Amino acid sequence: MKKIFLSLTALVAANYFSVAQQNSFLQKESWSYLWNHPEEQDGDNPEWYRQYYEMKHNAEGKIPRLPYAAIEKQKQISAGLRTTPLFNIQEMGPKNYGGRTRAILLDRDNPDELFVGSVSGGLWHSTDSGAHWTVINDQLSCLSTCAITQDYYNHDVIYTGTGEGWGNGDGVIGNGVYRSTDHGVTFIQLPATEGDEFNWIHRVEASPDDTGMLYVGTANAGLYRSFDFGDTLHKIYVTTSAINDIEITPSGGVWIAVHSQGIYFSASGDSGTFVKVSQGLPVTGDFHRIEIA
Repeated sequence: MKKIFLSLTALVAANYFSVAQQNSFLQKESWSYLWNHPEEQDGDNPEWYRQYYEMKHNAEGKIPRLPYAAIEKQKQISAGLRTTPLFNIQEMGPKNYGGRTRAILLDRDNPDELFVGSVSGGLWHSTDSGAHWTVINDQLSCLSTCAITQDYYNHDVIYTGTGEGWGNGDGVIGNGVYRSTDHGVTFIQLPATEGDEFNWIHRVEASPDDTGMLYVGTANAGLYRSFDFGDTLHKIYVTTSAINDIEITPSGGVWIAVHSQGIYFSASGDSGTFVKVSQGLPVTGDFHRIEIA
């Protein structure tokens, strides 16, 4: 009996020291600890810790966890202290249902009408400038909506691209481009985009030069163009790097941003006509994810 008692005592003691060591480790790995002990920060990302701490810490210098109500209260207090125009921003939603927002479309017919796509929560619609939201279709075969555009001439035609190809561990795979011909009420998958090359779509962009003209930028299969509202697609730029962004000029010129390579331009958008833009930009290196505005 004494041996059993001693064994249980040793086991409890071992567990106690294990928990104590774990708590010590968690305390040591907390952002507030790292903030006050910069010598122990990750050598590759010291500024990342600092930025995260600045964004999240409360009045006591700690990063709150639960309860959620306390966090919201702290947000309200912090918001009251912000007076510059940059901070006069309110979250418009759709709150925490959609996940990360990758795509926003302001309707060409009604400035109060918005379409918003999220990486894992589908497509959302608002008719009152974001005050209220409704989900368009939770039964779509893919709810990872990461790109959206509207035809310049036929405003009833709206396209969405699916699949978050930014390299996140929690990115959701897509299954091509969807099209609506009834102003966003219903969407169908375009058969021309059923292949694996359209699993990750960074951009869909309608051309202001011609109705029915659509550009699709993929994560690893190049740039595609359609003249018939997406019914058929043809590859016009070959690359295994991601097409990060697409911009179309009023005359039909096409700008594309290619991940880790740079910016390219074509006056016509035809295959074989894209030329790298280098004036005023680094010739090599320093190009990663690129956005154009």
